Amino acid sequence: NKISWVGIDINPYFVKRAKKLKYNTISGDINTISELKQSDIVIMIGSLYHFNSNLSHLFNLVKKASPIFIISEPIVNLSSRNDLIGFFARKMAKAGKGNEEFRFNEHTINQALIKLQNEIGFSFEIISKKRDILIKISYERN
Repeated sequence: NKISWVGIDINPYFVKRAKKLKYNTISGDINTISELKQSDIVIMIGSLYHFNSNLSHLFNLVKKASPIFIISEPIVNLSSRNDLIGFFARKMAKAGKGNEEFRFNEHTINQALIKLQNEIGFSFEIISKKRDILIKISYERN
């Protein structure tokens, strides 16, 4: 079973810790990367909200690298709450570029996927929907 993978993250603390644990991880900002290594599949777990303002770039980047994009994204979490706990949860989310208050919910992630589907060309299937939503993106190949 030969599985080769690499993790990319902007947070230097996360990358340092992952390397210490012997994970194949590199420091990088997906928003500034022009190309990903060709792969069978790209998986993103709990990070899509970081790219909310630049989803087209992310989805095009993945399309060039892989026919399948698996996304697991929280749609119900502390940041979703409309109270003091939710306020502080949103303020504490820092991936390396300051506070990131935006979070997807079921409605906003569906809206984003439908817009991108028409713009970029892919089909998507919602595999599971609980606290997190699990989505399989299949890119149309030319």
